[in-house]
Amino acid sequence: MDKLKFKFTLAKLKTLSATGKRYTVKDTENPYLQCRVSPTGGRSLSIYRKPRGKHTAVRVTIRNTGSMADIKAEADAINKQLSAGINPNERQKEEAALDVTLQEAFDKYVASKSLAPNTLKSYQKALDRMDDWKEKPMRDITKLMVLELYNELAADSHTAAMKVPQVLRAVWNFQNDLTDDDAFGRSPTTVLNKQKKKWSRTTTRNRKIPADKLPAWLDAVRALPHQQGDGERMAAYLEFLLLTGLRRREAGYLRWENVNLKDGYFIVRATKNHSDHCLPITCRTRQLLHSMRDNGELVFGVEEPKKAINRVTAVCDVKFSSHDLRRTFTTLADHSGAGQYAIKGILNHSPGNDVTGTHYAAYRPLDDAGNVDLSEVESMREPLQKIEDYILSKAKAHRNNVLEVVK
Repeated sequence: MDKLKFKFTLAKLKTLSATGKRYTVKDTENPYLQCRVSPTGGRSLSIYRKPRGKHTAVRVTIRNTGSMADIKAEADAINKQLSAGINPNERQKEEAALDVTLQEAFDKYVASKSLAPNTLKSYQKALDRMDDWKEKPMRDITKLMVLELYNELAADSHTAAMKVPQVLRAVWNFQNDLTDDDAFGRSPTTVLNKQKKKWSRTTTRNRKIPADKLPAWLDAVRALPHQQGDGERMAAYLEFLLLTGLRRREAGYLRWENVNLKDGYFIVRATKNHSDHCLPITCRTRQLLHSMRDNGELVFGVEEPKKAINRVTAVCDVKFSSHDLRRTFTTLADHSGAGQYAIKGILNHSPGNDVTGTHYAAYRPLDDAGNVDLSEVESMREPLQKIEDYILSKAKAHRNNVLEVVK
């Protein structure tokens, strides 16, 4: 039946029945118009021919089958495209790609990346600020829309105004790479390059606690246990940040299984530079750790310290963030005379292009298998203790001044 031909009408097409094998019927008026009948009797109409300039025939399905006039009109339109060398199947794929929504493109983008949980969280937060656009086809997002949203966000937060276009640009460029001939074109965020120069630059932050305000700050921190709630835990946590230079989450998620009180060290897992980090336990940090022994699997278990920070600020009138404590540590460490290589090692900073730091002075307390080199840890104990002593001297505090914290 492969050679069966007749003039197509809806009535004749309906008479085509199943034979247990697939067969094809051709239209005598349009030699490229075919009806394929499946083994179970299903029928589909299509144009089957080579596009101009191509060596391989393609099959383009006719979807508008309401009437014979509709079928012939669509068949003629498909034939015109094929005669011009255009493959309608590829055109449909391109149009479908261009109809992708911002949400769909975002989901594909994050699925293709190995993003850290916090990075993914920040990307999702940026997408949520584009909530009205999520279900829009990306090609409908205009430069004016981007500019207006940027101005709206900038009125409240420079960080948000910067992050949202950055995420949009990344998703846009990713989706554009998936299309032939960069069908999406340049990201609409390019409008900001002219209208809002330096829009994607982060303002350098350098706030730290002045040395003359450290005594008031430490008094306010150590007074937290007298307040209701988690005062004891937050007091130990904030002081631990100041005396170690750790980042907020590094200390907040420190686990007891990674604390060795006997040999005097602790390990921070999965730091910002994607490596584990090990530091010696100094005199005061040992007291702080002992005060948290009954706190569960996590030493401090702090996700977000803003409420405790606000309580401290309300008492001593010192504005600070958790990262300000890291900057304060770094400044005072430098003043203590601990040495730049020791400070870089404690902070887990890369030595960069410094050959001496990379090959000779770098602090490597963990080998490739994650085993602790106690001799390396001991090499950092004296510098870190020196820094701690200096910080506490500036805060006019003594190591044994721990009545509010130690159980």
